[in-house]
Amino acid sequence: MAFFQAATLYTTTTGRRRVRVSTLGLATTRVPADVYRLADLGTVAAVMTRAAISDLEDPSEGSLHNARSRVFHKCVSMLANYRLYTTARSSPAGQLILPESLQLLPLFCLSLRKGRMFRSSGVPFRAPFPTADERAYHIFYERTTSPDSSLMRV
Repeated sequence: MAFFQAATLYTTTTGRRRVRVSTLGLATTRVPADVYRLADLGTVAAVMTRAAISDLEDPSEGSLHNARSRVFHKCVSMLANYRLYTTARSSPAGQLILPESLQLLPLFCLSLRKGRMFRSSGVPFRAPFPTADERAYHIFYERTTSPDSSLMRV
């Protein structure tokens, strides 16, 4: 088990000081297949989206192209590691084996790359789509959305 603990010090409306302590215990494993089997696609999607936004806003090398390519490489890396470190290693080489919980991950990554946040709007002689305001709205929304609803707005 791995335990995480956080404490908050606050003052009540009557002026009394209180400490609220929250403890979270999470089970750990040495079997990589358990990590993939119990993965939550919404949480993986939220983390990948926020990482792509961070890649986009990186002051040194942030660009739409870099953010899109990193989403692709992270997806490929996750699926390659699944094949390498689980029982999927014994499956035929040309067959794509995905964990049950992450079967829609490639589709999510493709839609994230082609969505309004990361779509290239530089088509000559046409109005930009998405506009800068639309892109900024989607970036703001995805940065603040919960993992449960992160799959809905890509």
